[in-house]
Amino acid sequence: MRHYPSRSSRLHRWALRLWLALGFVAMGWTSSLATEGSQVASNNPPAVVDSSRQKAWYAMSTERFGTLPEAGKPIEFATLDRELLAAAIFHATNLQRVKSRLAPLAHDPAASEAARLQATVMAAEKFLGHENDFDAALKTPLDRIRKVGLRPGHIAENVALEFGRKYRSGEPFYTREENGKTVFSASPDGPPIPMHSYVSFAAALLEGWMDSPGHRANILSDRPRRLGCAAAPAQDPTGLEVFYCAQVFFTPIQ
Repeated sequence: MRHYPSRSSRLHRWALRLWLALGFVAMGWTSSLATEGSQVASNNPPAVVDSSRQKAWYAMSTERFGTLPEAGKPIEFATLDRELLAAAIFHATNLQRVKSRLAPLAHDPAASEAARLQATVMAAEKFLGHENDFDAALKTPLDRIRKVGLRPGHIAENVALEFGRKYRSGEPFYTREENGKTVFSASPDGPPIPMHSYVSFAAALLEGWMDSPGHRANILSDRPRRLGCAAAPAQDPTGLEVFYCAQVFFTPIQ
């Protein structure tokens, strides 16, 4: 279906403002569970194992990761590397901590799996929040961290919806069909709005989180020791590519 530019601009601006206004309210969740956590039964963690490539991504410095050719490539949904995107979010988060003279967090594969559980269901069911009403066993962040076999002394979770293209919410845009594909542009018949690279997407995501007091507090807290991140692709009501993102901050029970 072809959208005419003038109408498209007005419609898309309204829809995206509504979508983001609903999405970014009270989306930072945190809890200290030293007492309750000690009562959690010890479970064997699931088979969440980093490949050698993933281990290398997380072991290297944030600066080194940012120079990787694959991290600087434009994101393509058809060939999306979800683990690379998760690593980019991980490094962008630690960059913010280092800027505030805080110790970087260690990567935890099981915490990444807990983040993936929520990112995946949010993308599938088109909602943004900390509670999963579609699986009672995975309802809360605590349920999910237990599911992956971790015994928490402290956990916190951030979630967000972020555009895959270099587009800011509220800005008008136009759509047209070219060679059977939808083109999104900032002006009628203008060039396509480019897709983010893995690194620039993570930077934009963290910029949004750092502008929100609740998310910022989780990112800059001195309580967590480990971090897991995930992002799941989807399309918003206008057809723009988006990612449902989650990160889980974790400290094991002592």
